Amino acid sequence: MKIIKTGDLVYSFADRNFYIVLHVHEPNLYELYSEKTGVIVIIDLTLTQIESLPDDYKNKSITEYL
Repeated sequence: MKIIKTGDLVYSFADRNFYIVLHVHEPNLYELYSEKTGVIVIIDLTLTQIESLPDDYKNKSITEYL
């Protein structure tokens, strides 16, 4: 398990969006930024770093997001 830090690009399986981590308030409380939603503060247990996704899933998801 990797630790999510400020500046990481992450994917949320809960809402199927990519975010940039602006600030980590607590282990599962994040301030995130997305072009779709702007800045949000969210409790999310499903965040994973983009590097952790399998290549086929990562490439498909990023393409759909863009």
